[in-house]
Amino acid sequence: MVIGIDLGGTNIKSGLLDSSNSLVFDQSRPTGSTLDEIVNNLAEIIDELKDRAKKEYQSAVTGVGIGVPGVVSKGLDHVFKCTNLGWHDIPLKELLSDRAGLPIFIDNDANLAALAELYIGSLKGVDTGLLLTLGTGIGGGVIINGKPYRGSNGLGMEIGHMVLGENFFDCSCGKNGCFETFSSATALVKYYEKLLSDNSVKSSFEVSAKNIFVNARAGDKLSFEAVDRTATYLAMGIVNVINILDPAVIALGGGMAGSDGFLLKMTREKVKKNLFVKGFPSAKIELATSGNQAGTIGAALLVREELEII
Repeated sequence: MVIGIDLGGTNIKSGLLDSSNSLVFDQSRPTGSTLDEIVNNLAEIIDELKDRAKKEYQSAVTGVGIGVPGVVSKGLDHVFKCTNLGWHDIPLKELLSDRAGLPIFIDNDANLAALAELYIGSLKGVDTGLLLTLGTGIGGGVIINGKPYRGSNGLGMEIGHMVLGENFFDCSCGKNGCFETFSSATALVKYYEKLLSDNSVKSSFEVSAKNIFVNARAGDKLSFEAVDRTATYLAMGIVNVINILDPAVIALGGGMAGSDGFLLKMTREKVKKNLFVKGFPSAKIELATSGNQAGTIGAALLVREELEII
């Protein structure tokens, strides 16, 4: 068995993956605040899961995979930047190795979600594909030649910070015009609130990305305008990726992607209108299918890939 851990800013999801790549056990607990507290929580989770694997499944654990929402070294051992946790230059593998007593591999969480999609989701059987995660920000994981692509230094693919144009607010990274300031849940809410202010009106509902989608489908003019802008820039970013990578499939995941297919349909239509060569075969745009446990599953699969036991 292998352990997969999805380290988020609020919660740590973790679980056990068996030899058939099925998640046989999963759990969640608060992340913690300080580095020492988080490392201690991770070590406790590893110990608990090792014990559970032995007692309940009569199996030994062969390694630990950890996904983090940040930039990880190509050696899969060092977290260079993780804004959500306030981390800079953290040797996470070194901090955990002695306590865990197991091989540990660390990667960007979007890369690992893409790995899960490759094995059990909408990228299965695909040679070249992309997972876009649409949530508070935008993450991206790329599959090239059937393997996660991390770039020369481990920075690929920070697609959420691809600059698309000037925007009315700055990204959390300090730049203006990042993809995620146009097409994330945060961006959708900010633009809707801007429309309310510009039109000197108040919202008739509690403002959230989910409620904006609900009201856009129901015909609310400002809600639809906000969603339409989100889809326009999402399509722009996707077309840019198609022009560079020519992937077979682009999977949309994250909390905002579903929206009962509303955003997916709008985005597909806008992508089709803006393709460089119209009528030529192009990437299929699909919803990701590996679900809320994609990060945990992908982290566990990382161990299998690195130890070459898949």
